[in-house]
This record gives sequence, structure tokens and C-alpha cells, in this order.
Amino acid sequence: MPKLKKSEQILLAILGVVLLVVVWTQFLSGGKKKPTAARKVTQTIARTAQAAAAELGVASRPRASTIPPAVKEMFADWGRDPFAGANRLAPPDTASSPADSAELAWKGISRTPRSTMVIIGPYVLGEGQREGDLEVIKIERDYVICRFRGKNVTLFRPNSEK
Repeated sequence: MPKLKKSEQILLAILGVVLLVVVWTQFLSGGKKKPTAARKVTQTIARTAQAAAAELGVASRPRASTIPPAVKEMFADWGRDPFAGANRLAPPDTASSPADSAELAWKGISRTPRSTMVIIGPYVLGEGQREGDLEVIKIERDYVICRFRGKNVTLFRPNSEK
């Protein structure tokens, strides 16, 4: 076997010590761990509570992960959960699409360095502008998102402008 450098000998010695510690803690000292003072107190209190419950004739109940019905009944009138609808997407509107209507048709787009305008029906609107029941939310190259009569509608670019 070739002679090892001093740094390799040190690393081998450290590895041997670590291996001995792992073997000792895992296999050789596998007896029961001695309870600490806090664990002894907790065990004593638990035994005392069980003895008192047995003396009174009350059965000790196991811990339940569900809320007991009495507690549910006690807090039933607190109102709705404020986080019930949080972080949920609204379902898509499957009602009749207002895009079928003649008054809501994307007719063109005008881009300038300062703003982008879109022609929808008889109106020329920019992002965030409102005219009657129609409000333009976002203007993109191939589509426009607008709110029409309380519903979000996406209008796609007319075929003639592609």
C-alpha cells in the first residue's frame, strides 16, 4: 500500500472517529433512553390524570383530529369564513357571448409611440377608458380584453389585419 500524505492521514483518522461514533450511538448504546426531568413530570401528570378520571368514572378520550360537534355548535353563529373564496379563479362565463353582438366587434387598432387605441363598434378607446357599458381593460397585439355589461370579454384581432 502506498504511503499516504499527512493531510490524507488526518482525513482518514477523522473519518474513522466519525464512523466509531455512529456505530456506537446506533448499535451499541441501543438501550432505552433515560427520561429527562421534563419527560418524567409529563408522564407523572398523565398518569395522575388517568387515575383521577378512572376514580371519577370518566373515560379518558383519545385525541381527535376533528372538531367536536359541541365546539362546532358553539361557534356556528360567528359568520362566514373571510378566506373562503381567497385565491380562487372565477369560473368562465358560459352565458351567451356578447361578442356575437354587432355593437361589440373589434374593427381596428391604432398604435402611436405614446398610446394604443382600439376601435370597437362605434367607439375609439384606449386602455382603461370607458364608454357606456364598454370598458377597455388591456390592449395586446392580437387581442383586447374588455368589460361589457359586467362581464369580461376577449376580442380577437380581425382576420383582415393579420
